[in-house]
Amino acid sequence: DDEFRNIVFKEPIPNKKMKKHLIKTEDVPNEGSCRVLCYMDPNCVSINLGPFIQGKHICQLNNATDKSLAYEKGFTHLAIENPCDSGPCLNGGTCQAGFTSKGFRCICPEEFSGGEVCQAFRNCADIFKSGQKRDGVYVIKPDDRSAFDVFCDQTTAGGGWTVFQKRIDGSVDFNLNWSNYKHGFGNLNGEFWLGLERIHRLTSDNNSMLRVDMEDFEGESAYAEYSLFGVRSEHDK
Repeated sequence: DDEFRNIVFKEPIPNKKMKKHLIKTEDVPNEGSCRVLCYMDPNCVSINLGPFIQGKHICQLNNATDKSLAYEKGFTHLAIENPCDSGPCLNGGTCQAGFTSKGFRCICPEEFSGGEVCQAFRNCADIFKSGQKRDGVYVIKPDDRSAFDVFCDQTTAGGGWTVFQKRIDGSVDFNLNWSNYKHGFGNLNGEFWLGLERIHRLTSDNNSMLRVDMEDFEGESAYAEYSLFGVRSEHDK
């Protein structure tokens, strides 16, 4: 169960507390209660436990381990075994320790939802290989520029196809100008043209295959595949 959290605290460090990484502070009756509060907060990886005064301890939850420890008489610092210290989550993903069989999970920005560590999907083939095999709209990032949405066909001819044009019922006007064809138009869940600029970014590695599927009004269908396909930049002459 990916929602179940398992954390292990290391040996306590007396007369130390972490600064600058505080999540929240609460009063607790004992050390065990402070540990439980840390367990319940997915971003907590260490605690500062204050001295026992008037029947309670100060419990401070931190989102970092082994950083900024300072001397503080009467406090005790406890940190968990933290696989997030190695920085496994890419592209600005937030690492949360204690989850999954790996010991952590990554909370990813939408445009970097690739796999388990927020890698960016370059195209629908990457998405298919990651195990996402349903047709639909996904986010891809084929290069170091901004991410964008595409429709992935994950069922035709083995899946992994990034669709750049779909015409079904004539609901979208394709008789448009250069700017429209450069930037794209339509609705990814219906009829659309992805845009020459995006198609160029998708095919600039010179390793793309083109498949064209057609069907007439009588339901007869045909297709053609081209082993090498690419769109050059408008700046190439």
